[in-house]
Amino acid sequence: MSEAVKFDVAGFREKVAEVNKYLLDCGEAAISRDTSGPYKSTGYAWQYIVDGVNSAFDGWRYDLLDLCVSEKAKSFYAEARIQLDIIFNGEPVTRGTTVGSSSNVNQGDAQKGAITDALKKSFSLFSIGNKAMRGELDPKDKKAAKAPAKKANPAPAEGPPSDLFVSYCDKIGEAPDGAALTLLADEIKASHKNKKLTDGEHAELVTRGNTRYAGLKKD
Repeated sequence: MSEAVKFDVAGFREKVAEVNKYLLDCGEAAISRDTSGPYKSTGYAWQYIVDGVNSAFDGWRYDLLDLCVSEKAKSFYAEARIQLDIIFNGEPVTRGTTVGSSSNVNQGDAQKGAITDALKKSFSLFSIGNKAMRGELDPKDKKAAKAPAKKANPAPAEGPPSDLFVSYCDKIGEAPDGAALTLLADEIKASHKNKKLTDGEHAELVTRGNTRYAGLKKD
């Protein structure tokens, strides 16, 4: 490009957003999970990245600057250093060089994997496939997301009230009787696991317990 000021930053970002939307719309089919090595990884499948970039930009190319291969324990380890250019409005756009690596029992596959890894990292410098690099393709706490909501008023647990509640009642010189005592004891067990409560927590539990007890008496 003859003048950097003519570069259409907003237009380039729109194209990047198109690629990321394409990857997102492809859903699970575009996600690749590698569990073969000691470290599990999740990312976008290479062909989906290529398809997305080809559909949004004028094209892309890369220069293989360095490729090293070593053999260890009947396996080949390869490292590749590349420079990627994305063609936008007829001009190449680059963000420097990246290094990728891969291990495989086959030397050719190790080399191919290293180049692909470097290309994915290069595309990520443009924020292409950024959800993968941010680790957002697999939620860390799927169980929490699917957990059912707790009931507002769970049924009181049977059995004697907790020692913590009895100590609290002794401290303030009074104790709600009957159902309120059981409800408060259950509240402490469920929410605080019999740990020491602050004065504010004590007051809140007593208020809630007395309110419940008053409701039970009306019934």
